[in-house]
Amino acid sequence: MDLRFEGCCGPEALVLDLHLELYGPHANAFLCSRPGTVRSVLHPDRRRGRALPPGTRYEPEASAPSSEMAPLEEHLAPGRDIATWAREALEEPAERERLELLRNRISRELDRRLQRAERRLAGLEQQARAAEGALELAKRADLLKASAHEISRGAREAFVTDWYGDPEQKLRIELDPRLGPHENAEQLYKKSRRLLEARAVAAAERARGERERDALRAALAGLVLLEDPGSVLERAEELRRDGWLPAPAGPPRRRSVEPTESLPYRRFSSFDGREIRVGRNARANDRLTFGLSKGNDLWLHAANASGSHVVIPLGRAEEVPMETLHDAACLALHFSSEKALGGEVHVAHVKQLRRLRGGAPGQVSMQSPRTLHLRADAERLKRLLRGARDDAESSDERGEPGAPFRQRE
Repeated sequence: MDLRFEGCCGPEALVLDLHLELYGPHANAFLCSRPGTVRSVLHPDRRRGRALPPGTRYEPEASAPSSEMAPLEEHLAPGRDIATWAREALEEPAERERLELLRNRISRELDRRLQRAERRLAGLEQQARAAEGALELAKRADLLKASAHEISRGAREAFVTDWYGDPEQKLRIELDPRLGPHENAEQLYKKSRRLLEARAVAAAERARGERERDALRAALAGLVLLEDPGSVLERAEELRRDGWLPAPAGPPRRRSVEPTESLPYRRFSSFDGREIRVGRNARANDRLTFGLSKGNDLWLHAANASGSHVVIPLGRAEEVPMETLHDAACLALHFSSEKALGGEVHVAHVKQLRRLRGGAPGQVSMQSPRTLHLRADAERLKRLLRGARDDAESSDERGEPGAPFRQRE
């Protein structure tokens, strides 16, 4: 690169040429007077490359190092200047990197929601399969009522004629010895109705879950086709409006300098990601149930045993999936004096509960308790403990157990 400087020095004009040889590590600069005599050198003593001492005649090199100049010659096409070339060379990689960062951030959130939707669908499928036994329960109830005159109160099982199948074969039905034949039949009818209701709810939730899953898959596929950050940001805003992405986080809240009180409950995640709260001890049970829970929240407690209050927070008129209910019942049994995998669990809404007058903290009473019979399921318990949301669960410490509630007469 050559630059010329012209000026006046007395009566004569002064002309100086600055020759810049920009050859990487061999770069140098030569200031020359006319007709090419070197007056000053930027690096007069160079061990590599050439260095022309002052007083010698400047002659440009016959050819620049081809390995260093070839890329510049290739990019500097006619009509393009160095500034334009440099801006494009720097901005294009930065734009590509920004595009990938935006895509990856949005894709991670969409993929997280997609996995949650697929887990929910898997749980609903399991719930629907469990409801397939509803008709069999109703059939057994019919047969039990038809043979009630042959069954004595206190029996633990009955063998009845199977009029729906082979009349020559006897069908064995397990009984609750505390109930008579008609009461046992009514219990079977109730279980059948609950399963049918759960199947109807599961079908509606499954249709909604499939629409959500398909929409998330389409959003992920469409994101790959966007080729500039502006389009990705516009698409992200559309997804936020449709509810598929969370709203951008606001400014961080200032942390309170006052010490915060620890929660009186442990937190677990059900199969569909719902929070399940388990009281830590008797006083924590009382605070969880009567201080932190709403009337519509669902409450569970191991039957005929002391242990933790278990609460599933619910919205107004919100239904709880059967699998979530079973998860909460499993925790109620685990965090009880029985420490059982299966058994009976009482279920009620918090608004049905009252503190037991004169009772210890955590003791409650209610009318018409509903009882859930839970089968032993070690894998369910492992999943729940593995997905605990704080450190207290892994130690399996149950603290001071709460007292069982009493049914009001």
